[in-house]
Amino acid sequence: MERWSVEHRAFAVETYFKNNNSVVVTQRIFRQHFNIHWNDSVPSGNAVLMWMRSFRQTGSAVKRKSPGREPLLRTPENIEGVRQTIVKVLGLQECADKGRHLTDTIFRK
Repeated sequence: MERWSVEHRAFAVETYFKNNNSVVVTQRIFRQHFNIHWNDSVPSGNAVLMWMRSFRQTGSAVKRKSPGREPLLRTPENIEGVRQTIVKVLGLQECADKGRHLTDTIFRK
């Protein structure tokens, strides 16, 4: 679970704008608004600035999951394409068992 909710982030962004882009004032008002004890932590200055950058770029301060790589799908078409590529690259002949010979040939002891 994330430490700071969407409500926390939105409040921090709004407070930052209302208070002359001051991180320190934002942190003080944040502490008062959410009734956080003076000994407990509030969002760091870097966190507030990161939320601001995100808001300015995307219009949202919500943390987005990085896109990363798309998962590979094991469809019959993809499997057949890989099988044909291996046959072509290794110079093997096609056979009726649909690629089982590849396992026997490649991983032969």
